[in-house]
Amino acid sequence: MLPSNYSSMHVKDYSVYVHLGCSKEERTHKQEVRFNIDLSFPENPPGEVTDQLSDTVCYFEICEIIKKHVAEREFQLIETLSYNCLKLIKERYPQPNISVSCHKVTPPVENLKGGVEYVCRG
Repeated sequence: MLPSNYSSMHVKDYSVYVHLGCSKEERTHKQEVRFNIDLSFPENPPGEVTDQLSDTVCYFEICEIIKKHVAEREFQLIETLSYNCLKLIKERYPQPNISVSCHKVTPPVENLKGGVEYVCRG
């Protein structure tokens, strides 16, 4: 349970192109996936006071973790993609509570205008 005065960080709409889809044909072409990463700190990061990057979570590093992970891989499911990214971020930053959402922007489903989003928490 987080205290009422906890701090949080939100990485919003980080866009990458991923070989993603149920069929091999769908995975042939990269599709846009937007990530939202929410971090809730059980204790406020010292960086609030020190103004030092080494005392907090680096959102650039989080984006790089995702970018490197999806660069040469294929995924059938956004569930797997979300979970794998969560796991990698947690390995680097174990303290905050983290949620990772993957938003497949334009899945090949007729009349599906808002895409599909999956959220994984850990």
